Amino acid sequence: MAPSLSQQRRANVRSASAVSNYVNISSSTKNSSGRIVKKTRRLTPAQMLLLKVETERNMREREAAMTEADRRERDRRRDIPEAFSLDANDGDYEDDILRGTTAMDISNSGEGPSEEDVRNSDETLLDGLRRHHNRLFSRRHDRRTRRDRTQIMVAAFAAQMERMADAYVGWSLATAESGLGGTYVPPPDSVVERTQNVLVVDVFSTYYEDVPMIQGDLLVASAYVRQGLMPVSPYFPGVVITIRALETFRVAHLRCPRLGVQAWVRALCDLHGVPPRTYLAQQFTVAFDLYLAIRAVVDKRVQVALARNTPNWRLKNSCPACLYKLEGEEELLFPMLATIDGNNSLKRFWRREREDFDEDGAVIPGASKERVDNREPAGDYYLPREEVDRWAKEGLDEMMKGFVANDDWLEDEDGCGERWQNMKEDVTARAYGMYDETGIFPALCRHNFMLVVVDMVKSGELAKYGFAVTNHLMRTLGKLGLGYDIGCKFDKMVKSHPGLAALAAETGFKCLVGAFHGCGHCRCCQVKNLTTYVEGVGLEGLEGCESFFSKSNALASTTRYATAFHRKQAITEYFKHADTFDAYQSLSLLLCNKYRAALKVKATLPALLHTMAALNLESRDVFATWLEKEKVFLQTLSKEPPQETLEMEYYQKLVNLVDHEERLTEVLSLPAPEAPPAADAAGYQRAAAATRAIETQRRHALERRDKSLATVQDLEARLGTERWVPGGEKWEGAATMVGRRRYQRALDALEGLIIARMFELFKVNLAGTGYKLRKHIAKALQARSKAVKAAIERYNAAADGMTPRKPTLSWEQVVDFAFLSDFDLLREGREDIREEPWALPSGRAAMDQHFKLLRADEEIKRLNLEIRRFVTYIDDEDAFLAHHETRLRTGGNPGLAHQVGLHRMERARFDSMHLERLGKLSTEHGFTGSISCGVSVSKERHEGVARAVGDTEMPAPRSTDVHMAPARRNEAGREEDEDDGEDADLDELADTFVSIVQIAHDDRHQSLGSASQLVASVIPLTMLFKSSVIVAALGCVLSTSAAPAVATPGPVPVVANAAAIASGLKMEPSMNHRLTKLLTDSSGKLLTGDALRQLTVFDFNNQPAGSKGGSILLATVDNFPILEELGISGAISIVEPCGLNLPHTHPRANEFFTVIDGILGTGFVQENGFNTVIETQLGKYQGTVFPMGSLHYQQNPTCSPAVFVASLNNEDPGRSDMGASYWMLPSDIVDAALGYPETIGGSSIDAWRSKLPANLAAGVDSCLKACGLSA
Repeated sequence: MAPSLSQQRRANVRSASAVSNYVNISSSTKNSSGRIVKKTRRLTPAQMLLLKVETERNMREREAAMTEADRRERDRRRDIPEAFSLDANDGDYEDDILRGTTAMDISNSGEGPSEEDVRNSDETLLDGLRRHHNRLFSRRHDRRTRRDRTQIMVAAFAAQMERMADAYVGWSLATAESGLGGTYVPPPDSVVERTQNVLVVDVFSTYYEDVPMIQGDLLVASAYVRQGLMPVSPYFPGVVITIRALETFRVAHLRCPRLGVQAWVRALCDLHGVPPRTYLAQQFTVAFDLYLAIRAVVDKRVQVALARNTPNWRLKNSCPACLYKLEGEEELLFPMLATIDGNNSLKRFWRREREDFDEDGAVIPGASKERVDNREPAGDYYLPREEVDRWAKEGLDEMMKGFVANDDWLEDEDGCGERWQNMKEDVTARAYGMYDETGIFPALCRHNFMLVVVDMVKSGELAKYGFAVTNHLMRTLGKLGLGYDIGCKFDKMVKSHPGLAALAAETGFKCLVGAFHGCGHCRCCQVKNLTTYVEGVGLEGLEGCESFFSKSNALASTTRYATAFHRKQAITEYFKHADTFDAYQSLSLLLCNKYRAALKVKATLPALLHTMAALNLESRDVFATWLEKEKVFLQTLSKEPPQETLEMEYYQKLVNLVDHEERLTEVLSLPAPEAPPAADAAGYQRAAAATRAIETQRRHALERRDKSLATVQDLEARLGTERWVPGGEKWEGAATMVGRRRYQRALDALEGLIIARMFELFKVNLAGTGYKLRKHIAKALQARSKAVKAAIERYNAAADGMTPRKPTLSWEQVVDFAFLSDFDLLREGREDIREEPWALPSGRAAMDQHFKLLRADEEIKRLNLEIRRFVTYIDDEDAFLAHHETRLRTGGNPGLAHQVGLHRMERARFDSMHLERLGKLSTEHGFTGSISCGVSVSKERHEGVARAVGDTEMPAPRSTDVHMAPARRNEAGREEDEDDGEDADLDELADTFVSIVQIAHDDRHQSLGSASQLVASVIPLTMLFKSSVIVAALGCVLSTSAAPAVATPGPVPVVANAAAIASGLKMEPSMNHRLTKLLTDSSGKLLTGDALRQLTVFDFNNQPAGSKGGSILLATVDNFPILEELGISGAISIVEPCGLNLPHTHPRANEFFTVIDGILGTGFVQENGFNTVIETQLGKYQGTVFPMGSLHYQQNPTCSPAVFVASLNNEDPGRSDMGASYWMLPSDIVDAALGYPETIGGSSIDAWRSKLPANLAAGVDSCLKACGLSA
């Protein structure tokens, strides 16, 4: 008998070595196609010994075949040290001995070991070999594994985490000014206890450095982190990685998720000039995980400091436009719109041992090889697996206790379940066994902010994932409309679920079908669940998951083979980044695009009215009636009338009853078998068997007759009729219906498919249908075409059996039908809809346009709320965070204050762009909202944000239906003791201003646009100016008793040390910082009086004493420091009669030249290649340009003075006069350049130089003579 598999396995164990029972040998070879194939062999100890002998023999043969030169080259290559090897310091001991800093380990006498020492060493070695031999052959198995080494390291780092977070905060504060490009400098008063030599890995270099251990750092890891270095081991790191390298990878990976650790480390190896090693990626992963963990701890501290560490705070504040509600705003039918869907791209391989076999030869799945790692990524994006599994089918028993389902949600299916795979439980329950996590199931709001996500585990898109997400959203956010590709079925499932039905009814939950996937649903489903026909949804397509997946799928390549923790950490970090740097960054753009799209839809109203006039329709209310009629008609096509169905079933059961009675009569009339003689035992057995068979037939016939009779009696009670008799009127009528039943059902099925196909053809050819949507509908049509072909075959078979015979159809006939009116087959249906207005092409187009217009109005209503919420959020959030940043800094916690500042700037960097976009939108025609701040319902952010008291509702302009919400002035930063009378004056001024704008709007509404837009955008800014400035800003005139007296401004001197002041301003990071430094005193207060005027006003009356030709004064950064970094400068010149502004160039600026008095002739010469003189003459208020670097001049050809203004696009344009520059050259250069055959004497050149004018010459000789002037 052959031994079993288990016996063979035990035999192998007894013959194995103590180290291992077997060994796996892996090798790689190329197959015929050139692909590398990995092969693995499992060797027993005997095979291992043979392999070892064969390997040694091959090595001896190769050694013998090598030449002496080959051996030397082999030894040379083997001895090359690896760059930056961790063993590079192995020679430090010898170097220390040679330097005299370390004593050599020898005896005091300097002699070698004695004989006794040698003998003792031999005995010690022998004893060690004996113990090793005993361990080798003792058959003890080493049960230890290294699967928990990751957990050990994690626990070691966790014990130091708080100290490392403190160190990180300190490092971040110390390098706040220099940023990642700077180098950490220890404080001057720090005490260095010792130094540790470690390998430092940076972005562009790798080097050994003696890192100082500063007194006060009790832990090694925190000491490194304080200096911007992340250790790769918790206690004795030999390698550290700079935070600069880790942060660079973090940002690059989040922007390009395909960039993984391995690719990044190999790129660093290429930069550093070292070969890639496997352990380098492992070291980088350890440091990167530690870096993210420290950032998470610091982020948690920030949230605690801001009181934002309550459960579900992030979810409740995830989207400013959806969730930052304001006081007094109108309630929406769906306060929150979100979308959910499953995605299987982010699946992960499950690491397991190879499959094994039990004693019976059955396959046993391999044990898990996953390393022990209990870490969880920071944040609350993920719902725990335990919460999700609570909604599995196995958990329904407890929920079903006392639950009574609502019959309204137990209606028949609408047919979509046959098309969508994720509606079929037998499909979604299956998944490949090689994966653990098989994808993600997220929920996003309509602005693409991530709400919550769960992992799909070892399955497809099961219903439990949608249940878990929906339950969490309803309990946290309340009423919401949810988009799902199978929303038609999921809505019924939620409202009939024992754990969700009551909550869904309480919150008003509604699940809809997205606009993209909706075209693949049945038409009867579309008219009920498609967003176009559902009130309150607006123009939202509820398809945000698809666009989000198109970006998040890039994570698949870096997470497919990652550990469970690293996969979830990568996904969580990506979600955080996407919320801030994708969703928030583009939020204003999304709102503006949605608003403009809604306005485009509203612009189609005249076309709809024209179509209605052609259809003789007086009101748009008829379209809702049409939709209801279409719903009723489509429902009649999908199922038979109940009365007819019951009558045909009764007829069929009567026929069955008659058959069973006839069979019973036949069986009862069967003769009994004759009894054989008693001696014939075999014959008796045959007779007994025949008797039992007859009795069995009788019993079965009786049971069938009784069962049929009971069914007939039940149907008679339901129909309320007496027993039909064969040949009667009802009997014959029912027989006719049953005969037509097959034909009728085939006709109804074909009719429904043809109608749905026509409607989808109408959609795919409709103007405005995008390419992707057309492709999606085309795929649905292709699938439906197969169903239509099968329905045609069933119809033709039924038509052939009819009396009289019905006409058959071919596929070519069906595909030629363009509209319902062309389909004569509908005359055979129960209801003829060819003449129904909703079935005509023009009627259908008008009906769809009507519902789009309704949705557009809803969309604008929603957007008006969302825009104002967003503007208020920007204002409140910035003021709130700035307040706490100041509070922490003044409270003695500058490190945490700095972290709050970094947190504030994550989103605040985009706020100016948001306000610019929304401000531009508010000026466009059709905008009916407001971009003024409101007052939020949540008072959380009101701390640090002072609000004006007594704000009232501004009156709306006439002839408009715009609702103007109160304009709130942000009082943050103002003095607390501000005079109440001034606030009252401002309120009165605002009311007057609104009235003026309203009157102007009535008279000039075509040019001025909506007054409400102007008020909303101008009021918050103009409150800072005087009343006369506010009125003048709109070109309005107020009646006043007398014009106020205005004194002539006094002269302003030129700033004495302007160049030095401007030089100091260069170091400031922004314009606000430069103005603050320039225009405030040491205490931070704004300068006043002459001190402020001297720095903000440039007096061109300070013309220098010029030559006879005139004078010019140029305002540049050298004499007007406020121009620093502005890129502008200017000049005013007085040109005397016949005066000439010498030919000159501006090497760093273009010039726009304008004459403001008199007449001037100008000319310029461009560079070589186009050195023609361009001359022109300018009168008063005429201008021209002089390109940068061009040689140009201006001359007054008249006998009257002229004045010009020059504007230049550089604060330091420079001026180079041609004559002065040329004659400053050495005399021999001047001679050679002029080509004189004879030289000009040096004294002559000096004479020329002394006669050169400063900038304006007296003029040309002819003009001087004509005007009677002398040079």
